[in-house]
Amino acid sequence: LKRADVNGLLKVQVQVENTGNSKPVSYRFRRVDQADMMVGGVEAWKPLPVDKGRIEIIEGVAPTPEAKDFRLELNSY
Repeated sequence: LKRADVNGLLKVQVQVENTGNSKPVSYRFRRVDQADMMVGGVEAWKPLPVDKGRIEIIEGVAPTPEAKDFRLELNSY
């Protein structure tokens, strides 16, 4: 996990490793402000194609400067 301030916006990079599951996975970020309230709305789910035994880096940039932290949600189906 890495995070940075890029021109006043929160940018994150998360390393995701598939250690043995072959099910499709999707992800989305939820950004929150200082009070832990969600900002910027809910993102759509995005596919995360990570083959078994592989590592992927996913990135996200907050839509507003009010976002101070984030939550990564993963969904397996």
